[in-house]
Amino acid sequence: MLARKTIAVYLVILGLVGCMNNETQNDPLSDIEVFCGTQLEKNQSLWRILNRDYLWNDQLDQSTNLSEFSSLSALIEDVKQKNPQDRYSSVQPAEAGELTDAIESGTVIDSGLAFTISKDKQTILAKIVWPNSPASELGIKRGNKIISIAEVSIADLLTEEDEPQSTINNLMHASSEISLRWQDHNNKEHQGVLTRRRFDIETVFHSEVFNTDAGKVGYLVFSIFLPKSVSELNAFFEQFVSAEVEHLIIDLRINAGGCCLDGQLESQIAGDYVIGKLAGRKTFNENLSDMNSQSYFALKNSTAAFNMNSVTFLTGGGTASASEGTISALSPYIDVKMVGAHTYGKTAGQGIRNICGETVHISTMTVENAIGERIPSEGLSPTCYVEDTYKPSWGDPSEPVLAEALFLYQNGYCTN
Repeated sequence: MLARKTIAVYLVILGLVGCMNNETQNDPLSDIEVFCGTQLEKNQSLWRILNRDYLWNDQLDQSTNLSEFSSLSALIEDVKQKNPQDRYSSVQPAEAGELTDAIESGTVIDSGLAFTISKDKQTILAKIVWPNSPASELGIKRGNKIISIAEVSIADLLTEEDEPQSTINNLMHASSEISLRWQDHNNKEHQGVLTRRRFDIETVFHSEVFNTDAGKVGYLVFSIFLPKSVSELNAFFEQFVSAEVEHLIIDLRINAGGCCLDGQLESQIAGDYVIGKLAGRKTFNENLSDMNSQSYFALKNSTAAFNMNSVTFLTGGGTASASEGTISALSPYIDVKMVGAHTYGKTAGQGIRNICGETVHISTMTVENAIGERIPSEGLSPTCYVEDTYKPSWGDPSEPVLAEALFLYQNGYCTN
């Protein structure tokens, strides 16, 4: 997928380490003592936690020489290299700010810009530009081509490096002010200084009601699962109910997950078809088997809901974690269609552990829906495959992915 090579800023990291219907657990084994003296002691502390918490703890290489790793991140990367099924464990970069702060306050310190490598691999494109962020204020639009970062040519980087993601991410975080050159959709070049600062996260980017021959369609771009999403989703769903919307298209192309809604979005969509029924199960390793659990659909703090027996999701490589969980959880109960590209394929959920000031995300659980289906590593497959063109305006009915979804709803089949 295109976005399997997404270069993630913190907001994307938040999703990818986040939850599949609230799958993130805080410090499940806080009784394990952490020592913060030397780097070896830190590594030993993490190793003890991995042996207790890690989903694949029985596959850890017990001959690993912990003194060889200069950072917790290096140790985690070694574990992942030896356990290819784990693409998700990570150490949160210090410059990204506190994960708990983003979840609790709905704010984040970031530039508000995330990239994806273009199909021809000649440049990178602005995949996400968060509203009210420094990137948005600078005038960068979704789909703009990034020419250089900190005066380093992106074309040269992509030519010279096989895996340029980390290099570009390091350039983006080298300073709180980064020089940037980009090209807009009219091929006009721009340059400016991109800063990092705190801004409010908007969880709904856009909403619109389309009048079609088959009925009214409510379209919603949902960007991230956070506690504040409840009130934002309520407001937009109330508008859809008032407009007597007959079908929903939920755009999850940039939604990499998040935290804490725990089945509420699904309940707002499907209402009586799912409320009170089994949403899914979480399963941990044998050491944490007492944390195995089941969850059930409920509106909870949501106020406006439909009783839709069908829904269409727009998806892509950036659709991950809780987004994939939402699609999977609804599938046994109502007709779920997907338009776009394969989702990310997040097969495991993470536990969060603070180790000597660093936030470590450790894969600790699997998640399955009511009929035992898990997210495959290759991602969920779309009903209609359409490549994203990264148009700057959300809600444009001529935009290929949205246009295909509207066609599918009105005709019952894909255009090709």
